[in-house]
Amino acid sequence: MLYFLLSVTEKPSIWYYQSNPCWKDVPVMPRQTLKQRSDGRYRVKYKGREFYGNTQSEALEKREVFKQELARGLRANALGITFLDYSSQWLPAYKANCADKTYNDYVRIINHACQRIGALPIKEITATEIRLLFNEISGKSQSYINKYCMTINSVFAAALNDHIILSNPCHKLRRPKGHEGTHRAITEDERKLIVESVGEHDMALAAMIMLYAGLRRGEVLALDLDRDVDLAEGRIYVRHAVSFGDENQPRTGSPKTESGMRAIPIFSQLLPALENAHGLVLRRENGQPMSRSAFLKKWSSYLYYLETKMNGCSKRWYGKTREHVELIASGEQMPQYRRCTIRPHDLRHTFCTTCRDAGVDIQDVINWMGHADEKMIMRIYDHSSAARESRSIRNMELYLHQSDERVKMGVNNE
Repeated sequence: MLYFLLSVTEKPSIWYYQSNPCWKDVPVMPRQTLKQRSDGRYRVKYKGREFYGNTQSEALEKREVFKQELARGLRANALGITFLDYSSQWLPAYKANCADKTYNDYVRIINHACQRIGALPIKEITATEIRLLFNEISGKSQSYINKYCMTINSVFAAALNDHIILSNPCHKLRRPKGHEGTHRAITEDERKLIVESVGEHDMALAAMIMLYAGLRRGEVLALDLDRDVDLAEGRIYVRHAVSFGDENQPRTGSPKTESGMRAIPIFSQLLPALENAHGLVLRRENGQPMSRSAFLKKWSSYLYYLETKMNGCSKRWYGKTREHVELIASGEQMPQYRRCTIRPHDLRHTFCTTCRDAGVDIQDVINWMGHADEKMIMRIYDHSSAARESRSIRNMELYLHQSDERVKMGVNNE
């Protein structure tokens, strides 16, 4: 028997229902999918998906939107995929292409973002919701903000390429402003203390290498003086780096970036400390690189040593020694106890700033620091110094004076 039915999806049209399987050439109408539920709402199906509405038109409209999205390239299984679902797939895919520390940074950023947008369908996340997410990290360091925004943008960019979303809500969003990092260049007094500590503390050699060669902490931990230092050529070759990720035990691999593979000249201030030194700069008793906790403990011990040298005694005895008691009894005021707050990366900052103060060519500084370009050098490491400014002022005055002389000579010649 042949029936005529109206399609509920578009303009009225005729469909044919085949009740007899022997009718092979007659088009078959799909089973009617618009139904009213017991709660009064309407449901319509399309390509295995269900769309609900309080009215028939609302349910059908949602289906039409989905059909249009499919026509524009959206995958049929994109509906219902949350930000948490997709980012959980994105993370393992990118793990092989980044260092352990970078990957763990991604994990922490994604976990933070999921607190706000993790349960939302990724294709429904708007630019406003991303802007609210970015606002939560405003006030943090600019480097962290840049990494955070870049990571979230990468997730949505990958979703766009996978046809999970139709547009990237991060596109053209301005990043929040943050403060620059708190790393600093050390003072000349602190530099002198480090130089004088060579041979007196186990951490001194590592500190000297970071201060006069600009190595990162992980690069120093992986530096083998017999393998990576050529005193005859006067070069330190950075080929490996130790990373920890979220673990305590060290893992030796390649440097942070391809630019990290580099050769650094050995300056005369560092040469005496390297002579007669062998093996890993910092190592455990079994000869392997230090763990994270061992390094932090050793660095804390080194700061205590420097602080004691700086003040003449430890804080515990400051103001209690015989010399101090006599000074106080004479009516003199004790100078304030000075704390030593040097961090390993401060020494790398100092090396870069010293290079710029010395007028080293910017490309050489980039190569020695292991950066791809000068942006990082100029934005973070290039601390302004009074000495450089004074030199610039003198050079400017000299140039102007010579310019005036040339003008006078030209006038006289006329």
